[in-house]
Amino acid sequence: MALGKGQSGTRCTSESDLTNALHLLGTLNPPTTNTNTNTARGTSTDKDKDKGDGVHLARMKTYMERSYEKRYWVIEDQTDNQGVDGRTPRCGDKYVYIHPNGLCILGLAATHEVVARSCRGGSVGQFSVKFNSKWAVSSFQFKSKKKKDAVMLYEDTEICSLNLNNSKGIKVRSGLKGLLLELNNRLLESPELLLERPATEGWLAVIQIMNESAKSDLLASSMSFSDWLSHRSRSIQKVLESRSCNEKGIPSELLES
Repeated sequence: MALGKGQSGTRCTSESDLTNALHLLGTLNPPTTNTNTNTARGTSTDKDKDKGDGVHLARMKTYMERSYEKRYWVIEDQTDNQGVDGRTPRCGDKYVYIHPNGLCILGLAATHEVVARSCRGGSVGQFSVKFNSKWAVSSFQFKSKKKKDAVMLYEDTEICSLNLNNSKGIKVRSGLKGLLLELNNRLLESPELLLERPATEGWLAVIQIMNESAKSDLLASSMSFSDWLSHRSRSIQKVLESRSCNEKGIPSELLES
């Protein structure tokens, strides 16, 4: 899906494009090249409706968007990592979805170097996810609201390392203070979820913020979804353009009102 000269986003109108935007950005309202002000703002006109279901779908919100606040960390020049091809990663962006009750979902942003490289068709070689060796992944599977098995995380706590070929691993740190409730054990057997569906099935961890002070620190250290889209517009555009449209469809549960 090519963009015209001077355009700063990607207009997704097909179901496959929307599905890619969902799994990469966690939204059905991705960056658009549509110059219609009302459509860009998510409002509807009779003229817009005549353009078909693509425009209609692009204004829909997922359950996560309706229930969680999306925040992003823009991370560059990580000196403690040797990334793809043995170089220091240029981008280690992460997201965190924050529920009003303090429950947070942590994952890699689509602009993280490893995810972006995979989307662009670049090789990441033999790829695997290794969670912090101090934790037994089986101990962090959500069974109830009780937090007796949870451990305290701090901003610099290592959640996992992304292992590529013979590299020593790219470290992914928590970025927030809270209790670790769950790790995504699916990534141990299916690490490709982290590359193909980072904003949905490829999430990393569920963390509980304990107080308003910790939430304030998290909000102060991160940026909003719209600010992230603006800051990383060129990178996001390349990722969306490069991702091949192979998805079968949008999960119905994400579209339920």
